[in-house]
Amino acid sequence: MRIVVVDDGSDDATARIVRAVGGDRVTLVRRTPPAARQGKGAALNAGLRTVREQAGQEDLDLGRVLVCVLDADGRMTPGSASRVTLRFADPAVGGVQLAVRIRGRHRWALRLQDLEFWALSALTQFGQIATGTVSMGGNGQFSRLCALDSIGPRPWSDSLTEDLDLGIGLVARGWTVTSTTTAFVSQQGLTSPRRLLRQRARWYHGHMSAIRRLPELWARPASVSRAASNSPATCSSRTSSPCPPRSSSITRSSARCAGTAPECPASWPARRG
Repeated sequence: MRIVVVDDGSDDATARIVRAVGGDRVTLVRRTPPAARQGKGAALNAGLRTVREQAGQEDLDLGRVLVCVLDADGRMTPGSASRVTLRFADPAVGGVQLAVRIRGRHRWALRLQDLEFWALSALTQFGQIATGTVSMGGNGQFSRLCALDSIGPRPWSDSLTEDLDLGIGLVARGWTVTSTTTAFVSQQGLTSPRRLLRQRARWYHGHMSAIRRLPELWARPASVSRAASNSPATCSSRTSSPCPPRSSSITRSSARCAGTAPECPASWPARRG
């Protein structure tokens, strides 16, 4: 397990706390203006560069490295990482998304948000397991490193919904994106009506913008093996054995990544940073 904390121009004590308690397994990536606060996608791509550098320095098999994105308020249920890792035993799986729950459900506003996430979004997500087209979310998001590499050096876009874009990119390249019903991630909800409305407006705008990418999905490869033959950035050698629990992690002062997983080509030079 490796953790990369991305301090995206925060004005709190994120950097100081990381330096004090992080230890050898935690790397701090500090972003300052004007580069900082350019969106979550930019922050995650900055953290991913460090993950790629570490994978290259340790000569890791990129197909056996998983990258997990957690928001700073994200809390996975015990055993989540091992349950998700089992999903990557299938070499066609490029991404796994955990269902999301909202904490503080004793308050009616947060209970309604939990109902939205759990009773609506999660049920839809579980139904999409059958087609391998589960939508990626911004919290509790796991991807195979070489699957990210197949999208390019900056797999997270500048879109308002960079997580949705990532899922579309993976599916469009023939990867299976799935979920698990045995684990979930919890997060804070919003109690301010103004902030909640702003968040939902951003999400709806991002989803509407994603419509332009439908042709990519219609033209997607029939299987990940076909994608492998067409793209040098996709894992060229795969095994059916479960991925060993070995990881690398990114946290923005509001987002975090982690890593483990089968084999990729050495033909994409950008993976070292």
